[in-house]
Amino acid sequence: MQIKNVGIRAHTIQVASEITSNGRNDNVYKCWLNFTSETPSRMTVYLSMKNETLGQGNYHIQWEITKQAWFEIKDKPQPWNLRFDPDHLIII
Repeated sequence: MQIKNVGIRAHTIQVASEITSNGRNDNVYKCWLNFTSETPSRMTVYLSMKNETLGQGNYHIQWEITKQAWFEIKDKPQPWNLRFDPDHLIII
């Protein structure tokens, strides 16, 4: 069987610096902010895995985070290193 797509639930993505102290640095990718969407308690962050902004409506990753997490990361230099936990991957 050949893997054609891989999915992950948007809220299970982690900032790599939060988990590398545990030695878990597999599946870490560089991501750049493309655009955001705000709700009263959460932020949806749309990311590109390329060094360019794709424009609103075009993105590679949709990341659901709390507003507190957004305030902690939003001003950090990009690219952000994000980890996709292999235990949460959906193989299609």
